[in-house]
Amino acid sequence: SFTFAPASNMAAFFSYRDPQLSQTWDAFSDAGRFLRDSCPDKSEIDKAIVGAIGGMDAPLKAHSRGTASLGRHLAGETPEWRQKWRDAVLNTTREHIMHVGQVLCAGMEQNVFHDAVLAGQESADKCTRKLIKRDVRLQ
Repeated sequence: SFTFAPASNMAAFFSYRDPQLSQTWDAFSDAGRFLRDSCPDKSEIDKAIVGAIGGMDAPLKAHSRGTASLGRHLAGETPEWRQKWRDAVLNTTREHIMHVGQVLCAGMEQNVFHDAVLAGQESADKCTRKLIKRDVRLQ
């Protein structure tokens, strides 16, 4: 999965209980190249936009509204800011996605990303060689 927190400008790839850790690591590493060189077509982008907006505007149960409100307040997300972000998502183009790919590729080339792997010994052993090439230390 991929998440982006616009208020902090923080992005993250993550997986949970991943039985294919090595392949997932490859997919995360190749994401920028894919977006830059093989950007999805408009219909795929439209589906992603609908999913993103749905996630932003998903109804919340009563007990979740307070938590979400506090999180938004602490992050400085005002209703006006959220509307600007929503508008930006709705106006996403293929060029925007390709630019994100370029940024991810540049970050990979400059080794500016931080990596963390929490895994059992067996999973870690299966992909250790690949991770060592990227200077990731397994704990």
